[in-house]
Amino acid sequence: MKLVVKNKLIIVFALVLIIGIIAFSSGVLTADAILTLHTIIASRPEGIAINNVTSTTYISNIIASAGDTVTVLDATDNLVAAISFSQDLDGHIAVNPVTNRIYAGHGNGLYVINGATNTIITELNFCTSTNGIAVNPYTNFIYVACAGAGAGNNVVTVINGATNAVTTTIPLAFNGYDIAVNAVTNRIYVADQCFTVNCTTGVKVINGADNTVITTIADFGRAYYLDVNPITNRIYVSHVDTDGESPDTTGITVINGADNTVTVTKTIGILPYNVAVNPTTNTVFFIDRNTDVTTMAILNGADNTVTSKSIPTGTHTSLDVNPVTNRIYVSNNFPFTSSISVFLDGDDVPLVFAVNQTFTGVQTFTGTNTFKSGTSFDSEQSFSSVQTFTGLQDFSAGMVFFKGQTFSETQDFVSSSMKFGSGTSFGVPQTFGTGANFSGAQTFVGSNTFGSSAKFGAGQSFDAAQTFGASTNFTAPTTFANDQAFTTGAIFANMQSFIGNTGLDFNVASMDFSNGTKFGAPRTFGTGANFSGAQEFVGTNTFGSSAKFGAGQTFSDAQIFGASTNFTAPTTFANDQAFTTGAIFANMQSFIGNTGLDFNVASMDFSNGTKFGAPRTF
Repeated sequence: MKLVVKNKLIIVFALVLIIGIIAFSSGVLTADAILTLHTIIASRPEGIAINNVTSTTYISNIIASAGDTVTVLDATDNLVAAISFSQDLDGHIAVNPVTNRIYAGHGNGLYVINGATNTIITELNFCTSTNGIAVNPYTNFIYVACAGAGAGNNVVTVINGATNAVTTTIPLAFNGYDIAVNAVTNRIYVADQCFTVNCTTGVKVINGADNTVITTIADFGRAYYLDVNPITNRIYVSHVDTDGESPDTTGITVINGADNTVTVTKTIGILPYNVAVNPTTNTVFFIDRNTDVTTMAILNGADNTVTSKSIPTGTHTSLDVNPVTNRIYVSNNFPFTSSISVFLDGDDVPLVFAVNQTFTGVQTFTGTNTFKSGTSFDSEQSFSSVQTFTGLQDFSAGMVFFKGQTFSETQDFVSSSMKFGSGTSFGVPQTFGTGANFSGAQTFVGSNTFGSSAKFGAGQSFDAAQTFGASTNFTAPTTFANDQAFTTGAIFANMQSFIGNTGLDFNVASMDFSNGTKFGAPRTFGTGANFSGAQEFVGTNTFGSSAKFGAGQTFSDAQIFGASTNFTAPTTFANDQAFTTGAIFANMQSFIGNTGLDFNVASMDFSNGTKFGAPRTF
């Protein structure tokens, strides 16, 4: 019977490794891919441990006056339970994902918790002060660093998870501070820490098969925390300088578990502290406990390069990462800001976010991800690829959507200055806010509503009449429905053609038409229309007051001009053209040959060098 259980454990662990290797091959993480999800209010959180099988997070809270607790969160960080204890906790906590047991350290030992019921199974007392706790899920042994003076301390206590009994103790030279286990190699790594100046501490390597110390890897200054990547067999140690002399030994060290040699040491921060490894992305996270430092160091396990990510100001005492959900949990319990910050290890593996997910701050999303209904972005985001949006999203101003994005449902695009790449498809009519920018041709369905100052790229086609706000900018060629109405300040760039759109209404103020616009039929224009360069007018058109024409315009037929029309030479008029009050002729206009023109209207303005060619009446 025991053999069957052991085989099941081997199969489970093999599957975990296969999944990790597949995920590891998908790419490596960059600092820009660390997404800030949300902050969870907690009560003096210290240690964090995660059951990767159930995606449950356990947080050890040192509340003191109110009684210490372990907070239990589900896969989407909802509160499941808060477990209370009779003794004060010390903040250290670990999980066995195979047996679903949680081990929370207290002053003299451990509490053993049933993860299925969130109830205390038993309380173990075996030392003066517990420090690091680690579990080998394959062998079901728990390793606890016991610190302090007297018998039973400065040792690693080994506990059998099946019986909750102490099996042996392994002596240390100083105080065991943190412990990590590589379940593949059955090696245990202990940060054996001393606190005197010029004291050289190290990492003890223990053989889990016989509980003997294999070697001590020294010269770390003061070692603090460590963690293991079982796939690459690398151990990561944080440490600080103890003598204040050059060279400064503060930083992080990478150890090769195959031969117990130091691969590289990196100098980071003032007090590099807790360490967590995501084996599926081969990424290592470190936090700096100094209150003035607000970054999380991120080490790429493939090439040992280090980048950083801003995190909330404060003293960050612990962190852990869930390699299944790619969430990173960082505790913050000082000064007086008790919370858990949750980040997302946003590697290029496609991610599926929960309903009502909230993103805080500016993120950079990579790959194709799925955002479900109720997703909220409180800052502008930039998508570098097509995403999947299901249900109504809460987009902020300044969102940037990649070309070819599809929105099959009604969305909230009313925030200002959103940008849409070419080929975006809108499956239903939408409402857009001020300053929406559409690059290239989009696919719109039905009648959409656009706020003021919208901008459309070349090649856009509207199958139905739209509702445009003021100062909309269109880049030719643009195709409009024949019953389209325009609004004040519309801008038509790049030689737009309206041939065939005989029903279009241009009788609105302050329209702007670029050089070479083709109108195809007589039109009526509103006040202040601006025609840059020469246009192609047909027949007799009607222009509101203060129209302005660029140089080179030719009118083959007499037009109807409103007051204060501005003409820039050279302009060619029909011989029977009549002008209106306040007409302005700029840039040395020549009327030679136009003997039939009537200048007998009030307040005309002629620039220097105008040529009249014959006697006139003004």
